[in-house]
Amino acid sequence: MAEPTTVTGSGDGVFGIVLTDWFSGHRYLAVLASVFLAGFQGIQMNTWATRHRLSRTVTQFPGLFLVLVSALVYSFHGFNAFQVANVFLLFGLLSLVRVYKRQEPAVALFNAGAWLGLASLFRPEYLLFFPAFIAGLSILRRIELRGVLQISTGIGLVYFFLFVGGYVNGNLGTIVTQQFDAIDWPSLATVEQADQIGLGIISFLVILVILGYRNISLMLNIEGSKNISLLCWVLLYTIVVILFSGSITAVNAQVVVIPLGGLLGLWLVNLQPSRAEVVHMLLVVASILPLLLPYFRGAAAGG
Repeated sequence: MAEPTTVTGSGDGVFGIVLTDWFSGHRYLAVLASVFLAGFQGIQMNTWATRHRLSRTVTQFPGLFLVLVSALVYSFHGFNAFQVANVFLLFGLLSLVRVYKRQEPAVALFNAGAWLGLASLFRPEYLLFFPAFIAGLSILRRIELRGVLQISTGIGLVYFFLFVGGYVNGNLGTIVTQQFDAIDWPSLATVEQADQIGLGIISFLVILVILGYRNISLMLNIEGSKNISLLCWVLLYTIVVILFSGSITAVNAQVVVIPLGGLLGLWLVNLQPSRAEVVHMLLVVASILPLLLPYFRGAAAGG
């Protein structure tokens, strides 16, 4: 089994390939980058929850459980392009939700599209979140063609600069190939045993938050309910993104971390404290197991 610090993830975009190639030669920096990016995503999620009233009380649960979910799968522990793409996806969502009750949403919508475009330069299949952004726009305000075009313009400008840079450097063909060949029909790759446990837990948690949707949005104001609906749409579209990732490995499941971690944390806010603490402890133990399992297997083989 590969070390968790090993850079993994075939099908990366142009920027993703550059980063993973660099981190493959800097093992310890790859570990630090992975930890930093997971923590930064947690901060982003907590900012979203606080600023846009995703909970009746101020809570750090959404960010906390986002980090815990990202630790459940062994292959998530090493640096990969999904971690950077998730950061830019969250920036895009934070820009998108700012259009609620805003008279002039053009800048926010353009920024949302630009952030999504940047995310796709690390993982090209993130472009498939575009319909989720349109669905979110329709939830947050009355949808108009102008709003759709503003998001599209943000994405298009990112690719315009990418292609201009490729043309100037004489490698436009290579860039186009690297960027778009990753989006393909699904083919399942072999999943390591250490990953199977975490993936099984994530699948169970997805079902749990879907069944608990009513409790998550219970007694929230209109803005909070709309933001929860947007998170659910993002969770739904993670299935589409994974299916069109070409060779599907355990690493691809990292696309689920953002909506699942956020919704799980918000669901636990509404539970009794004793039950929430039990779930918290179970997830902490489950997040440690992927690290310990290889050592147990090595000890058993040595014995």
